[in-house]
Amino acid sequence: MGLLAGLYIKHQSRSIKPGKIYVGLAVLITFLYATTATVFHFKHIKSNYYHRLAVIDKLNGNCKGATQNIDKAIHAGNFYLMTHAVRVYMHTECKTRNDLLLKILNEELTYDNTNLIALLYRGQILLMSGYPFPAFKDFNKVVQILPHRPTGKIWLAKSLIAMDKNKIAKEFLLKTQTEHPENKEIKALLSNL
Repeated sequence: MGLLAGLYIKHQSRSIKPGKIYVGLAVLITFLYATTATVFHFKHIKSNYYHRLAVIDKLNGNCKGATQNIDKAIHAGNFYLMTHAVRVYMHTECKTRNDLLLKILNEELTYDNTNLIALLYRGQILLMSGYPFPAFKDFNKVVQILPHRPTGKIWLAKSLIAMDKNKIAKEFLLKTQTEHPENKEIKALLSNL
């Protein structure tokens, strides 16, 4: 836009005045630019509006409004990873039904398969629902992404125990205990094996 305005001003400084065609062309280009920018950014603006409403609802203790608005933000076309992480957080904190939460976690993991919160919660739901092998895969991915943190390792061991692989779980927990000797949950799991 600045280039066009500069050319227009330079052209005006000449002794020959520009014709109406140049002014019309500048107006047309400005209109096309503004229209394209508005249409392109409308989804983004709408999505940010719903994200903001969701955060306000959550702060006010309105879980139903928060989860509805964060879902609207995602479906309005938001591509920010932060909005997706907030969606997982809000649905887990607001204690959404497990079947709906599982659907949402699957959607989020389709979008970003390294979302640790979604992997952990989906694994926990699967483990509690009696599906230890898919849960094991989720927890294994968490351990691969964050090998220095004990949470994924503890849940991985729990999934091994649920699959009746107690010997492997015990060896894994002993190794994990050497890395995290202060962790009480690891000690409790080892004492039950």
